[in-house]
Amino acid sequence: MFPFLQGLIAAGDAVAVVGDGKLGLLIAEVLARHAVANGCPPPVLVGRHPERLVKLPSAGSLSFLASADASPAKDKASFY
Repeated sequence: MFPFLQGLIAAGDAVAVVGDGKLGLLIAEVLARHAVANGCPPPVLVGRHPERLVKLPSAGSLSFLASADASPAKDKASFY
């Protein structure tokens, strides 16, 4: 169910969550709480909306990497 419970993420692994939508925020929150409880490095959340971090209770233990260069319109236009 959870990657860290399945052994896919070992203690001490650096983890990045790509996307700051609802699911990305939820995953980042779970991983941040797990990191704090077990003394692991905090996850890095990669997204376009740094203001969404204020919604997370454990935002202080997260790092945020802004991907401001990407825009959905540009991505779709270059795809076609």
